[in-house]
Amino acid sequence: MSNNSYHKKKKGVVTKETAEITSFEGLTPDPESLEKLEQYCPGITERWQKLAEEEIRERHKNERRLVNTFSFSSIFGSISAFLSTIVIAGVGAYAIHLGHPTAGASIICGSIAQIIAAFHFRTKSKHKD
Repeated sequence: MSNNSYHKKKKGVVTKETAEITSFEGLTPDPESLEKLEQYCPGITERWQKLAEEEIRERHKNERRLVNTFSFSSIFGSISAFLSTIVIAGVGAYAIHLGHPTAGASIICGSIAQIIAAFHFRTKSKHKD
């Protein structure tokens, strides 16, 4: 009997790779990373600085716009609430003048209760946040 062995040995190559990943928070990376980037892409630090400055300017502009919009909305809302209260109180007074004291008093008390409730719930929701 022949001892023929047809078992073949498989040869393989195993490669190992190592990757280093650096992350950062904010507009610019740390100085060491910038220095490494500058070696690969000369001038990147200056361009990155310009980009960061533009981003800061844009954020400030948007924040100012948001504050102005909120201020306008708050003032406009207060003026509208005041004017609507005056009109509703006038309608209630006119109903009393026409001889409908119960209806007039209900209109006036209802508008006052509405103002108090709106103020109460608005301040309550602000304190929750």
